[in-house]
Amino acid sequence: MKKNDQARMVLKKLLIFMLMCIIVLDTSSTAYAQSRKQTIENIKILVKQANQEKKKDGEISNKTARKLQKELKRIDDDNLISENKQADKGDVITLKGSSGGWKDLGYKGWKYRVDLPEHGGDSKPHVHVKGKSGKKIVEGVENVDGTPSHGKTLDDKKIPKKVRDKARNTPEYQKQKKGLKKMKRAKAKIEAKDLDLDKPNELLVAIAIVVIVVGFLICAPECLPALLAVV
Repeated sequence: MKKNDQARMVLKKLLIFMLMCIIVLDTSSTAYAQSRKQTIENIKILVKQANQEKKKDGEISNKTARKLQKELKRIDDDNLISENKQADKGDVITLKGSSGGWKDLGYKGWKYRVDLPEHGGDSKPHVHVKGKSGKKIVEGVENVDGTPSHGKTLDDKKIPKKVRDKARNTPEYQKQKKGLKKMKRAKAKIEAKDLDLDKPNELLVAIAIVVIVVGFLICAPECLPALLAVV
């Protein structure tokens, strides 16, 4: 066989292999999306059932709570898989931990960092900025909804307007701002249902409502009351 023919054969095999990889990945991604969608639908049905039980009997049955817990566990497992594989990061909105270290803001050496509550309930997601104003190092901070963090916002006169605008328009700031809005909608729905978060079964329903509105399991059940308190 001539060298040109061999090269064409190798290239053909490589292209076939790449095509198969794309097909497998696409199929896997589609199956994952369908499975997750079905889980969310199951949770919606169980939440509706739980609300009917609460209205009729004054409490949510343990049977419904167990089913709900099982579906929520699937969502939790999916989140862990996504985090480990760095998958769907653009869609994931977390309100705990850290979104990364200092990054260049693209303006006169100023940097920014978006921090998230360590335990899902002791504060809101907030942005830090740091840079030079004259010869002094200046730092600023605010929550991603514009409210004060540590009693401060980026409207401090020491923070240049350009820095404020750039920080508030970073992808991290906007992503966490969007997540906070979703959490506020979830909180309103939970309050409308008059759920008692001190009761385990009703706390599960509250967590399920957060999953339906936000799209993923945002924190451990015991952290939810503290998280809702600051939203």
